[in-house]
Amino acid sequence: ERLTQDMARQFFSSDTMTKDYDQFLNKRPGKSDAVFAWHQDMGYWPGPKALGVDKTDTLTFSLAIDDSDEENGCLRYVPGS
Repeated sequence: ERLTQDMARQFFSSDTMTKDYDQFLNKRPGKSDAVFAWHQDMGYWPGPKALGVDKTDTLTFSLAIDDSDEENGCLRYVPGS
């Protein structure tokens, strides 16, 4: 958690960042139905009003334990998103 906090400070140096959510996704080998459709993370999180804040600047970190590629389901991003 200290490493991700240090990285968050590089993006939002003037803001105080708070970790408010973590998740562990375990995709077992050979599970062809373990697929996540394209989505935007912010669509799943409450907005500023529900959280009692003015803004919800957000960073998402992902750590792949095993090698990942297109065949086994690597994480992909849309440029500029």
